[in-house]
Amino acid sequence: MFDGGICATLLTCLLGVASYLFGRPTAIELSWQWMALISVGIAALAVVRFASSLRAQRRGDALNAILDAVPHALFVKDSRLRFKALNTEFERVFRVESERVIGKSDRDVFGPALSKRFVAQDRELIASGVARTYDDEIEVDGVLRNFKSRKQPIYDQHGRALGLVGLAIDVTADMQIRAELEQSRTDLELALSIGGWACGAPWRAWARAPT
Repeated sequence: MFDGGICATLLTCLLGVASYLFGRPTAIELSWQWMALISVGIAALAVVRFASSLRAQRRGDALNAILDAVPHALFVKDSRLRFKALNTEFERVFRVESERVIGKSDRDVFGPALSKRFVAQDRELIASGVARTYDDEIEVDGVLRNFKSRKQPIYDQHGRALGLVGLAIDVTADMQIRAELEQSRTDLELALSIGGWACGAPWRAWARAPT
């Protein structure tokens, strides 16, 4: 949309051309009524522009509120696989700021090694048109963490790919607990087998004793 200065210049030029063609007062000789009309028009355009930007801001605030309500790292990428939106949990988990991520690629955020894997995943995902789940290991602050990622491709009404939306859940603690439980079960089975053998030993010795 044009700003006020451009609108005023255009209106002045148009009125100048009209005065030349029809012999009416030039733009410089405009009466105060014309000037008032132009001012009102410019003010109306400014109000419309402000209202439009305000509505866009409110829509953006509402969208951010919805994204931030998700308790896991959520992100949106466009068809070029560049980040278009993310929530505060994504910022917290991966130690990044949205201002430095929006418009960037996986290579900019996670480095070349992970980027190669993620780009392959995303391209395959969009080509298939089916949501998929991935198991990823990502180093955060020098610590290797495990994530369960769910990605869904997005298309417009004509079937053109718009990008994808993804959700990354940190399952590092769950996997550690699972590993500890598995180790505990192994230790218990070993203890039971040793205990059973020990309890049966006297009986076996007595059974073998001569009568």
